[in-house]
Amino acid sequence: MSDVGIRGFLRELGFSGREANVLGLLLEKGALTVSEISDSLGIARPHIYTVLKSLMRRGLVARIVGRPARYTAEPAVYTLRRLFREKTKMWESILEELELRIKSYRGVLLVEDSSSFLDILYLRAKEAGFRVWLVIPGVLEHTVKELLRNVSRRAELRVVIGSLPLLRGLDLPPTVGRYVEPASPFLLAVVDNTVFFAPVVGEKIIWGVVIEGAREYVDYFEHIWSEDYVTTLYKFRMKSPKQY
Repeated sequence: MSDVGIRGFLRELGFSGREANVLGLLLEKGALTVSEISDSLGIARPHIYTVLKSLMRRGLVARIVGRPARYTAEPAVYTLRRLFREKTKMWESILEELELRIKSYRGVLLVEDSSSFLDILYLRAKEAGFRVWLVIPGVLEHTVKELLRNVSRRAELRVVIGSLPLLRGLDLPPTVGRYVEPASPFLLAVVDNTVFFAPVVGEKIIWGVVIEGAREYVDYFEHIWSEDYVTTLYKFRMKSPKQY
């Protein structure tokens, strides 16, 4: 980790700029005297003493007796691990509360950032209660694999893909995976009663829409699912090598 990375990490944990600089320097360089710390950071010695006393009281820095005395951040790793766990727990609590607030919304959400749209989709798929139905173009191989890794075991999984090689590579039987041609120019996911829709240009999702309770998309999926069952069986048999 770079010097900037360590000090940035310490600031994220709640340390002041000077505390992060002093503690970060000790973590990077090992035991140092006050003069060495002052010269390295360009901070006056009285300020260094003040910061060191604060860090020592919190169990992050220890003083090595000698002439001159040196200071080490050896105890810091254990304290930082505890602070990190506490910080992580706090952020998890905040995120859970935010997720509950977001899920309580009923309407249409336009998500302009494709990564954020997919993050929402992956999370909902993981928490799905009874169904995850997917219509995916063949160009979104990474997306479909990530979705399949996240799908809840409680949910009924159905996957419609516009690429026969990809469908065969996923090893999905016709009862779970279907092949459709031509490939759809969009991603469609029905997760319980929530619909995710995103146009695909080239190999990229441009933006996404999250819709609560859109029955017409469920009907559309049911239609292509039933229509393409025989097609999928035929394609698999025609393009699979015969066993001798």
